[in-house]
Order: sequence, then structure tokens, then C-alpha cells
Amino acid sequence: MESTSVTSVGCNWSVRFGEFPEAWDSVLVILFHEDRLVLGFNGKRGGWEFPGGHREGVEDWQDTARREAWEEAGAVVGDVTPLGYYEIPGRHTTLIAHAVALRLEELPSGFEMLERRVFDELPEKLTFDDGLYREILLRLRKA
Repeated sequence: MESTSVTSVGCNWSVRFGEFPEAWDSVLVILFHEDRLVLGFNGKRGGWEFPGGHREGVEDWQDTARREAWEEAGAVVGDVTPLGYYEIPGRHTTLIAHAVALRLEELPSGFEMLERRVFDELPEKLTFDDGLYREILLRLRKA
């Protein structure tokens, strides 16, 4: 993917595609199964979102992506590919990864996702409806 940068209008994020950050603290997994989007419904936040979360211990970014895909979507993934990263100034730097679920198993209990669904397009009730997911999917589909 060609290196490009996008800054949101009216939101507080900037995303860089085709680059890897020097330091990161979390991973967002743009997850697919059979060419469809896989999102979880976050009970605490009340909306649909891609799996993602903070690094635990000494995990590398691929381990974090695989763990988050499992915990939040019950997804066993194969290859995980970096797409870029986004920053929310003063809060966090999140690596954006693309993964395909080899299989979807029962959603693990004890985590914030209450439900997992597979979608053809982004659902209406997104937890974070600030345009970031749409921008990432637009770039991914162009690649």
C-alpha cells in the first residue's frame, strides 16, 4: 500500500497508510471472513466495532492482533498484515492491521463484546462513527 496520510475534518485523528509507527500501544484489526466484515457489539459502549485493543506484556503487534480477534470476535486468523496506523494526539497510537478469519468460533465470554456479526457493509450503529473505519476500508479496497 502506498504511503499516504489523512487527517479527519472535525475529528481528532490522523491516519498514515503504508507506514509503521515507531511506537504503538494498541492494534485495530480490520477483520474479514469470506470477504465480509466481522464486527463485535461492545456492550459498554453500545455500538459495533472492529476488534482491537492494547498490547499486553511483551506482545508484538501480530500477537496483539490475533489475541484481540479471538477475544472480541471468536476469530482464528491466519496472516496479519499491517496497513498503517492512526494517532489520537495525547491519547494513543494504534497500528491498523488487516486479517482474514480462518474460522469463527463461539464468542469467548468475559470480554466486552456481547455479540459478533458478519456484515456486507458497515452497520449503522458504530461505536466510533467518526469516519475512520470508512477511510480505512476505502483505502483497503483500493489497494
